[in-house]
Amino acid sequence: MKLIGAHVSEMIKRILPILILPLLFLSLTGCGGVVKSNLAEGFRGVLARRVAVMPVIWDAHGTAEGDSVEIGRLFRRIASESLRSRGYATLDAGVVDARLGEFADKDPGDIAAALGVEAVLFLHVDKWKIRTLANYAALNIEASYTLYSARNSVRLWRAEYATGESDMKLDKASLKLSIIEIFEPRIARLTNAVFDTLPVYNGVVKQERLYDWLP
Repeated sequence: MKLIGAHVSEMIKRILPILILPLLFLSLTGCGGVVKSNLAEGFRGVLARRVAVMPVIWDAHGTAEGDSVEIGRLFRRIASESLRSRGYATLDAGVVDARLGEFADKDPGDIAAALGVEAVLFLHVDKWKIRTLANYAALNIEASYTLYSARNSVRLWRAEYATGESDMKLDKASLKLSIIEIFEPRIARLTNAVFDTLPVYNGVVKQERLYDWLP
């Protein structure tokens, strides 16, 4: 009996961490909250169909270390796709980037006018943090999007969102895989939630959204 009891006790010691770690990890990472947004009065009366999406601004706690450039491109591209799916036209990123040196001290309205668009979208990543615990990993993101009109730099729309996603299959080794493969679905889900608060342009029906069903 003592032998059986010792064997059971050893099994419990081995199994208990396996059961507890995922629960503990999920409690630390949390999940997506509510999108906070603000829409300017008379938004629908402002002609702002053509939009220039500016490069991502990484705030103090948002830097994704060596991956910042590639992740920033993902955020920007997906934001542009979301705008187009809602009926807006976006200026090619290359056209915007070619003139970035001119905009250091410019107001959003001046930038929009220089680019020949009706509005500019600024995107801030306030937090980008990967947490690992044993063989588990999670990504916590906080980002904000602000749309300014070419008319006197009026803020037309702003939305911010914080979300945490855990993926039990993601470990430190898999984090070295393609940035696009790992993070694109997560950034897309965040972007989808944010742009749900932006009115469609002239009643254009939204296209089917990607990645909502992916891990």
